[in-house]
Amino acid sequence: MPLGFKDFMVAYDPKRDEYLQYRAQKRRRNLTDGTIGGPVGEQVELEEALNMAQRRKASLRMRKFKSRLKVGRERAARRTANMSVLKRRARKHARNMLVRRFTQNVPKGDLDFARRQSIEKRVDKMKGAIDRIAKKMIPQMRKAEMARKSKRK
Repeated sequence: MPLGFKDFMVAYDPKRDEYLQYRAQKRRRNLTDGTIGGPVGEQVELEEALNMAQRRKASLRMRKFKSRLKVGRERAARRTANMSVLKRRARKHARNMLVRRFTQNVPKGDLDFARRQSIEKRVDKMKGAIDRIAKKMIPQMRKAEMARKSKRK
C-alpha cells in the first residue's frame, strides 16, 4: 500500500514540550514586569513629560519616518473621516478651546515651557468638560469635513 500525505504529518502537542512552555513563561514575565499572570502586553501610559534628550531622540526618529508619514497623511486626506476620527478632532478642538480660554487667546506656541506645562495639567483635570464640549462639536466637525471634501472635488 503506498504512503499518503497524512502518513508524513507529525502530531505535535505544544503543551507537552517543556522548552516551549518555559519560553512562553519567560515572554509572559517580560510583558507583565516579572509577575506571572495579569494582562499580557498591557499598554502603560506615561504621565511624565519628555526631557530634552528624549525629545531629540524622538525628533530624529520622526525625521527618519518623514516620507512614510507624508504618504500616510496624503492617503488620509483623500479619505472621508469616519466617526472615530471626527470624535478625536472634536476632543482636540475642545482642548484647544480650553487652552485658549486659560491663556487669554495667546497662542500655545508663544508660551514658555513651564506655563504651557501648567496649563496642560489644568486641562488634563477637566476631562468631563472636554467630553461635553467635544460631543457638541461633532456636528460642526462633520460639516467641516463635508466642506473640505466638496472643496477638494
